[in-house]
Amino acid sequence: MGKIFEKLTQLVDTKKFIDYRSIELLNPDKIHIKSAPYKPQALMQDLVEILPDETHCIIDSGSILGWSIQYLFPKKAKKIWYGLGLASMGSSIGTGIGAALASPSTPVAVLVGDGAFIMQNGDFHTAVHDKLDHLIFIILNDGCYNMVKFGQKLTGAAPIGYDIGMVDFVKMAEAYGAEGFEIQSVEDLVAFKDKGNLSRQRGPIILDVRVDANEETVMGLRAQVLRRKAEFQD
Repeated sequence: MGKIFEKLTQLVDTKKFIDYRSIELLNPDKIHIKSAPYKPQALMQDLVEILPDETHCIIDSGSILGWSIQYLFPKKAKKIWYGLGLASMGSSIGTGIGAALASPSTPVAVLVGDGAFIMQNGDFHTAVHDKLDHLIFIILNDGCYNMVKFGQKLTGAAPIGYDIGMVDFVKMAEAYGAEGFEIQSVEDLVAFKDKGNLSRQRGPIILDVRVDANEETVMGLRAQVLRRKAEFQD
């Protein structure tokens, strides 16, 4: 396995990892599309305006990582955190809880996909039980493992195992004794803020953001690595 990885590093231009913000945006015009379902590109831009400047943004792995790297630019650069170590799905949930415990008065926003939140939703119960204020879980809900879906498409693999169906995370939040809000467009997001939900927040809340499942995240390099790996295995 070590030899395979060594060979892959020779075949793949890893310098692309150095400065994500310098790469050309994928479909930049879509940040201006405000209709439902929500375009992930537009959502990232709108969150910058909606969330308080001091918010710590905790980013999960998967498609959300690609969207945030390209389109989410907090006004305070040191307030965004990426889990690029093990990159385990759902790890942002526990990280967000830790951040909320460490600094109870600082807003924390966890950006996570629906599939990852399903895997680790038990941690949300911990956040509710411990009454963690100023903690918001922003779930990009498209009913699928988006990166798996487009990874299979880009690599020519069979389209299997990516569909998980639509989950009602508002009802999930309520089942845990918390508040949840369904967001389908920027109008919903603005209305959520204008009602004072962020300033009066007591305990964690969920934003169930219905995003467009047909939007492909930035994963060209990942697809390249997977194709190379398949060639070695053959």
